[in-house]
Amino acid sequence: MPIVKFQCHHCGFRFSKRVNLGINETSCQNCNDPALSLEAKASVGYDAQTDGVVRPQASGIESLDTDIERIVAKDSAEKWGTVYHRRKDKWDIVNETGEQGKHILVTPKGEYFMNKQDSVNLKTIKNEARKEMGINYQQET
Repeated sequence: MPIVKFQCHHCGFRFSKRVNLGINETSCQNCNDPALSLEAKASVGYDAQTDGVVRPQASGIESLDTDIERIVAKDSAEKWGTVYHRRKDKWDIVNETGEQGKHILVTPKGEYFMNKQDSVNLKTIKNEARKEMGINYQQET
């Protein structure tokens, strides 16, 4: 029994499944609609010539897959960029002050600053609230 690649034309989900020879359609594992085999049915003597660059097709499910991958990659790059800049801001403050990073606080505008006394007071308030709620975790001040 070969492993055949299928793609649902309803939801676009692509999957592989072990099926008997000659099976070209199965139910989608995502939405249970019919999914068709992506394997070539027969050779028709077509020889595709490319300019060396294979581009995704302009329409259909493949283009949706490419768009989704592009969108996810862009979103991921933006989020990791934000993480990088936040960490850099924190490291700059630690290097300037020589204090530990655990005393860095953030303003509502997202700006970081070092304030050891406020940090200790805030952690003390949080620890007292945890104790009142019966939570055993106590943050180091």
